[in-house]
Amino acid sequence: MIDAHVLIENPGKNMKISSRDFVGSGIRLDNDSIGNLGANVIFDMATQELLVDGKTLGADDKSLAYDIHLYLKDQESQQKNIISLTPTHFDLKYIDRFLNSLFTDIRGDVTGNFQIKGPLNSLAVVGKGRLRNAGLKVKFTQCYYRIEDRDIELSENEINLNGIVLEDTITGNPVYLRGGITHNGFDDMFYDITVSTRKPGTRDARNNRPVQVLNTSYADNKLFYGNVKATGSFVLVGSEDNSFMKIDAIASDREESDFTIASANSQAGKMPDWLVERKYGVEVSDSIVNANSESKMTYELDVTANPKVLMKFVMDDLTGDQIFGRGSGTLNIKSGTNEALAIKGRFDIEEGTYNYTFKSFFPKPFEIIKGTENYISWTGDPLKANINIQAKYKAERVSFAPWPV
Repeated sequence: MIDAHVLIENPGKNMKISSRDFVGSGIRLDNDSIGNLGANVIFDMATQELLVDGKTLGADDKSLAYDIHLYLKDQESQQKNIISLTPTHFDLKYIDRFLNSLFTDIRGDVTGNFQIKGPLNSLAVVGKGRLRNAGLKVKFTQCYYRIEDRDIELSENEINLNGIVLEDTITGNPVYLRGGITHNGFDDMFYDITVSTRKPGTRDARNNRPVQVLNTSYADNKLFYGNVKATGSFVLVGSEDNSFMKIDAIASDREESDFTIASANSQAGKMPDWLVERKYGVEVSDSIVNANSESKMTYELDVTANPKVLMKFVMDDLTGDQIFGRGSGTLNIKSGTNEALAIKGRFDIEEGTYNYTFKSFFPKPFEIIKGTENYISWTGDPLKANINIQAKYKAERVSFAPWPV
């Protein structure tokens, strides 16, 4: 809703339109409410210039002031366009639309000075602001991290992330960022980001503490999921249309974790929801192999487990056949929007159980025999796991009558 007194001077080619009390009520940016805006507005028909200055209405301790000068005559004059923004504890949630391919639940606020300059089809954003009470969730891992209060600077084509420190909300331990995001007016984004539990320039264990690196369920990722606390690194390189993600995780030998690899030949074989491309609220196809996907992402996950990790291997999600075990080993998992799931590596099982369903009716829990060679390994094809298990089943009320045929 808009309310304003409008003054029109010199109707015709030299017309000037102005308002000193323009008020926009219930203004929204996509699905987010900005609230009410007040402004002074002047449009000069002769020069094709639009001037707007004002601010959000309401509490002064949480506001956005703006001063806009647009040259609309032609592409050349648009080079002089400038929009000055002065946020004061302004919500960060409005930047979610620019980063939602990677992050969600962006919280906190920013105070500073920013400018948007240049032609409307090629805007550049520069400025500096201070983050406060900020945080975000990584879509791939579903882990939420706080961002330390600090200054952040935007150059014309880059968001510099060097030196930003995150805090894991579960363990309270730090995570360190390096790299940045280059862009063209927040379009055509290219990521070159490294996230690590090790503090830069250190080598000792005190500066490499475990954090929650995975917090997913079957609903998030039908290929693999779990709750893992580990040290390691996360690397993302590439554009929005073609990117590569690599995660190295060495499980904590103090914190309990669990990790499940789902059956690859069942209903589990679908892409994680976060990998399905969405634009402007419209969901594109949801298939693990989709040559027509608008975006291509390949990810690789190396998980090094120890006896603190409860591993679960689902052999058949319909019958319930599965292996639970604790032990040690490293698994490499690779997949993507246009790449089938591949698993390599070996996990040696020290203790655990094998739930086997006889003729699809009678579940039989076999206890894996400690001290014997028990393992499960892959060389690529997830359907061709090599399983070597020695287990025993404790039967009760055993009948020696013949088995029914």
